[in-house]
Amino acid sequence: MAARKCPVAIDATGSKRKDDKDYIKLFQDAGYKLATDKSELEKAVGSDKILGLFHPGNMDYALDRMQLKKGTVDKFPNQPGLVEMTKVALDNLSRNPEGFFLMVEGACIDKASHPLDMERAVFDTIEFVQADALAREFQAKNSDTLIVVTGDHMHGVSIVGTIGKQGRDKLLVGAGFGLGYAAAEFLAGLFLAQSGDRMPVEFTASDATLAAAFLAVAALMAALPAVLAYRQSPVEALRG
Repeated sequence: MAARKCPVAIDATGSKRKDDKDYIKLFQDAGYKLATDKSELEKAVGSDKILGLFHPGNMDYALDRMQLKKGTVDKFPNQPGLVEMTKVALDNLSRNPEGFFLMVEGACIDKASHPLDMERAVFDTIEFVQADALAREFQAKNSDTLIVVTGDHMHGVSIVGTIGKQGRDKLLVGAGFGLGYAAAEFLAGLFLAQSGDRMPVEFTASDATLAAAFLAVAALMAALPAVLAYRQSPVEALRG
């Protein structure tokens, strides 16, 4: 399935190819069932082969698809999410008696992180976690399943913390890092709680205090450039 970037247009209209090859038809001739939106994907369940092409470019962020209806959602209103695509892929591939390999990529997390669009990055991260939960449900019923979850790089917008007392004790070295890791740990727990998952550890009042202190410092640092931009020299102030 093409989850985030389609190699060709969904139909011949608007194709950017410089030759007359119709790869969609070639896939269909090879026995692939074409799905261009969520409804067609649901109908394709049970097909031996599925070609999912849901957008001629980048699919929209989870936040836009589910709530804001921004981006290109007006043109492509019925895009499937990562969870739906993962479910269909697992259902179909698991019918192979020789096993299968499935790669699921939450590519929009990276795309939102580049412009520091934290809201969209967080929503797509939650969607990725839900897709991972679906895979773990499959693993619970199929004990010979191996799941590997990894990221290819970090972003400046990312918040990284540790879970548990042992990790906290090892990393609480120095006031700055201590505040950062404690805040990250506490906020990670809050995100899990909001999504309905169990809190990984019990957080104390000091954890909340550290998190609040870190966020306050971060807010001041974020406001500092704006404050400095409005500073005037004595001469400018007299002229003002």
